[in-house]
Amino acid sequence: MRIGKRMAGALFVASAALWAAWFAPAPALAQQPIKIGVLMSYTGPLAVNGIRATDGVQLFFQSKNWEVAGRKIELVREDTEAKPDVSLTKTQKVVERDKAHALIAYISTPETYATRDYITAQKIPTIVVSGANALVHPGSPQRSPYMFRIYNSLYGNAKALAEWVYQKEGRKRAVLVALNFGGAVEPAFAFKTTFQRLGGRVVTELRPPLGTADWAPWITQIGAAASNADAVVAYVYSADSIRMVKGWKEFGLKGKVPFYGGEGVLSEMLLQAMGDAAEGLRQFGSYCPTLRTPENQILTQLVKTTGQYPAEYNYYGWSAAQTMWEAIKSIGGKVEDRDGLAKALEQIRYVGAMGPFRYDQNHNPILDVYMQEVRRVNGEFHNVCIGKVSEVGHPGDIPFPPN
Repeated sequence: MRIGKRMAGALFVASAALWAAWFAPAPALAQQPIKIGVLMSYTGPLAVNGIRATDGVQLFFQSKNWEVAGRKIELVREDTEAKPDVSLTKTQKVVERDKAHALIAYISTPETYATRDYITAQKIPTIVVSGANALVHPGSPQRSPYMFRIYNSLYGNAKALAEWVYQKEGRKRAVLVALNFGGAVEPAFAFKTTFQRLGGRVVTELRPPLGTADWAPWITQIGAAASNADAVVAYVYSADSIRMVKGWKEFGLKGKVPFYGGEGVLSEMLLQAMGDAAEGLRQFGSYCPTLRTPENQILTQLVKTTGQYPAEYNYYGWSAAQTMWEAIKSIGGKVEDRDGLAKALEQIRYVGAMGPFRYDQNHNPILDVYMQEVRRVNGEFHNVCIGKVSEVGHPGDIPFPPN
């Protein structure tokens, strides 16, 4: 009898345990990782830009222990080769096969145009790393509700540079040099439009071809025109910028007329090759490596662990990652709600490496831009901040595309 009672009691306890197990609230399923597609050019002429930007993305997420709102972050990387057709194919693969929730992508403008319709149809929140002014110009048919730029507006940068040169430094006559392609012609047009509105005069415009091997004839023309000017403004990039700056010194123009470059003309990625020819020259850019903010000190320390000195493309990647991270955090990690994430990006506000960051109604970043001068820093040549223009955005009062 006693044994029966014990057995009955044991059965009752077991039944109660099963009953509790069946009807207790189910534990929350472990949340799946957030997948972010990173589509950059890792081969071809823009490979260095893509690699630097991707380093910036990875280093930021590393600084956040690869998680946000309690969910792990995974990156899905693909090489677009900076080719529009490849970019579209790789974007489709990352979205459909890899199930990416959002993208940080594209180095060149043609890539953004090639993928815009697909991204819009799929409603994939995307931060574009560089290029594509048409994406953010008011009324532009290229705009997408799901695409946001991290790269500062070339129009806005050029307008602010014109105001600085004319108003702050009193330069009234300028020689304007721009490589003959959209990424240089667009800011040159915005500079000229603003400079002339202020009362300045562009005495000569020069359009060297992209990839000019021999800069001697162009430097000769610049020198001749500079005799009737008090500033030379350049929108020249990469190897062309190196050749121009070296020629600037070789032909004796250094120290005779002030030199100003737009975003990236005196990139940290080029200064070692330029050497002392770049010393004393100035550029107006959204990233200044020597700015002493807590966020930029973290960025620079982490970039230096990779053996690099921080440059603008490291910052673009870092800033894109931070912007995406802040937006995801603000919605509690619910990236499956694509419209919710896009809305969060529109409303984002934070203080980053270069200061306050937010978007305007056209998805263009509004941020501080810095006048910089190349100086010796610990025996090396680097850009040093010498002034700031706050809250530079994309101006709607300058026609796009350029006339």
